[in-house]
Amino acid sequence: MDTDNPIIPCIILAVILCTVVVVATYYEHQQWSDFAKEHHCKLTQVANSEVNTGFGITNNGNLATVFTTSPRKKAYLCDDGITYWREE
Repeated sequence: MDTDNPIIPCIILAVILCTVVVVATYYEHQQWSDFAKEHHCKLTQVANSEVNTGFGITNNGNLATVFTTSPRKKAYLCDDGITYWREE
């Protein structure tokens, strides 16, 4: 392994971080699936994603345009009486 090349450790770190994100996402999804089954959660509403724009002035006086997005969300009503919103 060439330890003089700084790109190799960066690639290794990126692969490790990506793996952690994938495993954490799977684990969180599995937790929700188990919870939804135990509490008989039913899909009640879907909120589509949105793109919003805004205008303003930066600290140095320049005009700025800001774009924000919100992900698609689904509402589930569970037998505990609580509505849970989940992002897709």
